[in-house]
Amino acid sequence: MRTTALALLLSLGLGLGLGDAQAAEPVLPQLEWQPETERPLLEGEDPAAPQPAVLLEVDVGADGQVLFARVVESQGPEIDEAAERAAMDLRFTPARDAEGQVTTARIRYGLRFGPAIGTPPPEPEPSTPASGEPSGGSDLAGGEIVVETRRTSPEVTERVLDAKDIQVLPGTGGDAVRVVQNLPGVSRPPVNIGQLIIRGTAPEDSAALLDGGPIPLVFHFSGLTTVVNTDSLSEVAFLPGNQGVRYGRILGGLVDLRFTRELPEESRSYLSVDVFQATAFTEQPIGERTALTLSARRSYIDAVLNPILNGGPTSIQAPRYYDISARVLHLPDKGGSIDALMLVSDDRFRFFDEDGVEDLGLSTTFQKLRFRWLQPAGGAWESETTLVAGPERQSFTFDGDGEAYEAPLMASVRQELRTDTAGLFDARLGLDLEAGLDRFLYDVPGFGDPEEAEVWVLAPAPYAELTWRPGALRLTPGVRSDIRWLDTGDILLSIDPRLGGRYIVNDDTALIGGIGVHSQPPENRQVIAAGEAGDTLKPAWALHKSLGVEYQFTSALRGGLTGFHNSQHDLVVGREDRFAFFSGPPDFEAMDTGAYANAGSGLVYGVESLLELQADSTVGLLSATWSRSLRTNRDGDEGLFRYDQPWVINALVSQELPRNWRLGARVRFSSGNPYTPIENRIYDVGTRSFIPLFGETDSARLPSFFSLDLRVDKTYEFERWTLTTYLDLQNATNAQNLEVINWTYDYSEEEPVAGLPLVPSFGLRGEF
Repeated sequence: MRTTALALLLSLGLGLGLGDAQAAEPVLPQLEWQPETERPLLEGEDPAAPQPAVLLEVDVGADGQVLFARVVESQGPEIDEAAERAAMDLRFTPARDAEGQVTTARIRYGLRFGPAIGTPPPEPEPSTPASGEPSGGSDLAGGEIVVETRRTSPEVTERVLDAKDIQVLPGTGGDAVRVVQNLPGVSRPPVNIGQLIIRGTAPEDSAALLDGGPIPLVFHFSGLTTVVNTDSLSEVAFLPGNQGVRYGRILGGLVDLRFTRELPEESRSYLSVDVFQATAFTEQPIGERTALTLSARRSYIDAVLNPILNGGPTSIQAPRYYDISARVLHLPDKGGSIDALMLVSDDRFRFFDEDGVEDLGLSTTFQKLRFRWLQPAGGAWESETTLVAGPERQSFTFDGDGEAYEAPLMASVRQELRTDTAGLFDARLGLDLEAGLDRFLYDVPGFGDPEEAEVWVLAPAPYAELTWRPGALRLTPGVRSDIRWLDTGDILLSIDPRLGGRYIVNDDTALIGGIGVHSQPPENRQVIAAGEAGDTLKPAWALHKSLGVEYQFTSALRGGLTGFHNSQHDLVVGREDRFAFFSGPPDFEAMDTGAYANAGSGLVYGVESLLELQADSTVGLLSATWSRSLRTNRDGDEGLFRYDQPWVINALVSQELPRNWRLGARVRFSSGNPYTPIENRIYDVGTRSFIPLFGETDSARLPSFFSLDLRVDKTYEFERWTLTTYLDLQNATNAQNLEVINWTYDYSEEEPVAGLPLVPSFGLRGEF
């Protein structure tokens, strides 16, 4: 089957490569206006002496305005400061990439002090796709564009959310990843617990990343907020499938939380409180090339609810969480960036009996150091080194004698070399390495025999990718090899060829497509247990295929339609009686208690559509997904997957109003999750209990889900600070959405469990 997949990749690459359409050349920003500038004279300097150009690195926005400027070759503090200040007033024509789209660009510009150059441009307007312009340097005297570099994404489908837009979207609390849950391809998690269910796969089949490095979870308890403060981020990237070879070890999609690479222009701090949590944040420049960011957040649900809940014999410690982060960003004189982040996250939930003994406890905690170093590597090459390392622990205690934990101590290192010239060819070479000690214990009564192990893991993954732009076509073939070695002697190997493509039909329309193999290794506990039984496991794998179209209706409105088909093979099945940390709706029907084996398979297919509106005062999003997710067990019986949701529709809009008011609304609709009904029951005289007789697996479905969320914001501006107040109403109509099916003691009637009622959230944020 893998040979077939490789043949498909090669044939698609050869077929697409025969296209003869011609793409427009990338267009550099052109200088339109440089105001009159005056160079500070140094002591003893002759005013009539020739004044050389000051070489700067300048980021030019899509509207032609300068976003950031720094001197590349210092000529002294006074001259450097004057040149950087003058560069912020420059105006350029927008850059255009090889696909004909207006974009931001980083250039090197030689600034000469002296009289004004060019014509002052009119007030900037929202950027629109540019028509063809000749490439090359400006012919205006006094300045020279030297080098143009621009970061482009080779991904087939990468939806990027700007952190500034995230803040005001209704129903999300201004949280980064909760906005992702509204995008096409994402199913609604059961009981709204904050899991990411992407294109019909289980939550554990997708990944959360921090600038490309893995973190163990993305949400605090109950999905209220992401473990990283959104104000620390520049964007959130969502890749639902067909990822490039840079990403691996998953069958589903991923979310990449990306920190800004730009220094703040000025100090910024705020304090915010709402009904769930309090947050403190500060961002401070330190000198000209360094900045420090600190953030701390803690929930106080426990402080509010504990006195109310603890009136009986059982003491409850309500869920509480906190996260702390500290980050230092430095931009060296020779280019690139050095970025160090420390992130701590802690979640806990406990029940105590009347004697103070813990009846039930659940906690998730991790501490991660993330270090990232970008630097020029000679010529057009850039080097990126990323390290994410630190302990993590997920634990469960029950009735004083049951305990389970997973406590890996792992390090993830990525070394990558790449070019990004927007020319005919670009390349990416990298090594994605994971290594460390995995420790776990599962000793909970009623869940099979205890399991305990400490196993060393070494998992290198070299990858290579080429971007080829023959005319209007962009092809990105690549290959990734994952090797996983355990000190038990087990070795797992997978080779994943992939191909992505993009064809520019015209300035408004693009076709996208991809095909590739994506592998995921079995859990270490599964590999060890299979080895003890004399068997071996291999990685599960899926063949991802997608084809779609993107269309720019107007400068403010764009949309897309994508079809996908993912066939899954060698899925690990068995031992469903063993303890596992919560992953989804409970299974009440008969379980597969056989030995672990690569005996399962799956099929996921569907269509996703998205409309995005980005106007001056309005932000809107309409997404719809129709899909089907099927699984086949070791006996060959096919049925619905527990996360199958045929329809998921989300609509959001946020409108800026006069006098600093903003009003927004979100509507969500989704099909209910499948479940297995009970058709009859029998009474066991020996145990004096009822035994349920289940019907066909997942043959029934919960009612559809509907929710309306509303949000209103008001900002008050004072001389030195601003105050923002907001009211966020989730489930404003108080709809009774059924989340889980339970039954009476004798299984004669169903007792559905409803989700959250109307939940008002009022918050204050003071920024200074």
